[in-house]
Amino acid sequence: HDRFGDATTFGASGVYALAATGTTLRASYAEGFKAPSLFQLLSNFGNTNLRPERSAGWDVGVTQSLVGGRLQFSATYFTRDSSDLIIFISCPLPRTGICTNRPFGTYDNVALARATGAEFALTLRPVDALTLQFSHGLVDSRNRTAGNAGFNLRLPRRPEQSSSLLVDYRWGFGLQTGVTITNIGMTFENAANTTPLPGYTLVDIRAALPIGDRLELTARIENLFDAVYETALRFGQPGRAGYVGVRVKL
Repeated sequence: HDRFGDATTFGASGVYALAATGTTLRASYAEGFKAPSLFQLLSNFGNTNLRPERSAGWDVGVTQSLVGGRLQFSATYFTRDSSDLIIFISCPLPRTGICTNRPFGTYDNVALARATGAEFALTLRPVDALTLQFSHGLVDSRNRTAGNAGFNLRLPRRPEQSSSLLVDYRWGFGLQTGVTITNIGMTFENAANTTPLPGYTLVDIRAALPIGDRLELTARIENLFDAVYETALRFGQPGRAGYVGVRVKL
């Protein structure tokens, strides 16, 4: 990077499968580096004094397969430490320091942040044509900068809980249909944790129909029930939308 220089990161992962019991053990370690984007540096919300992010994290997990592979359960625990994490902050009055001339907010570094959590997933195939998948994530992301006013407060726009349910069915004549239900828990808009953002639930449906060996018709509806929600305060998200398409295999 012409401003932030070079960075070297390290990563490693391993998997050990116990065929006799249908158990898979896994673990990984990874480091990261992220330079601020041009928008974060130079836009109307920008801060030219931003420093690049650095992170290091690890995870361990297990997957257990049962009933001849028709039932599968997995669990993962992870933690990640970040230095100079780049976040968006609001700028209440009086606007001084990095908030000068930034009435709608700006970007800033969190000297030290930590995210810890667990993810659980369950996959069930009662018959070959039907697949059900459920997953749930718990993530605790907090400012861990000692002596900072935001110490131990939750990082903004990072929900603690999220869940999803996928149901897919393949009909005898080739039609594939599916539905995805996603639930995102509440979070906070600001680093002071005084402005909550409500959680929301989205429902998407999809279908695909093969025509011969090389052609497939696709269709999907996103946000089926036209839910009104925000992932950032006063930034509305798309309502119900439908798409149709054609997929060609060459």
